[in-house]
Amino acid sequence: MGGDKILYLKMISRFLQYPGEDLISFLEGMRGSLKDLPSSRPKSACLKFLDHLDHTPLLRLQEAFTETFDLNPSTCLNLTYHRWGDGKDRSEALIRLKRLYEEAGFEMATEELPDYLPMILEFMAVTPKEEIARLRKELEGSVGELTHRLHGIDSPYEGLFDVLEEIIQTGE
Repeated sequence: MGGDKILYLKMISRFLQYPGEDLISFLEGMRGSLKDLPSSRPKSACLKFLDHLDHTPLLRLQEAFTETFDLNPSTCLNLTYHRWGDGKDRSEALIRLKRLYEEAGFEMATEELPDYLPMILEFMAVTPKEEIARLRKELEGSVGELTHRLHGIDSPYEGLFDVLEEIIQTGE
């Protein structure tokens, strides 16, 4: 995976975590990381989201994040939920994801489930292309469904998901 895409995966992973003071303190550094990159859809989406972060009070960012991802099951960030709900197939998918991480030497540094999108993006940023192909098979369609749902609620996150859908589909 190219360096630009790795940067976008890491940046979007951070954007999709609960917003706190630490995120706000990194905004200029994030903007600086994008400055010298060529114009592209991912760059535009990240810059637009940075502008949103710059112009929205932290409390409102936190409320919007919670409303969008925590209180609405149809837009939760646990991707296997979108394909399998809470059934047995989801449990098996979570086990496969955890095994994939372990086999790749990726250590989960969070208490989130292995299908938590920000963690998946971090994994994609550091893993070989063949592992990404296995991951794509597990998550087939989930990011697309989530992207569609976010467009339906006019979410500020929708542009980020457009970029993710493209990156995940191509695996490059």
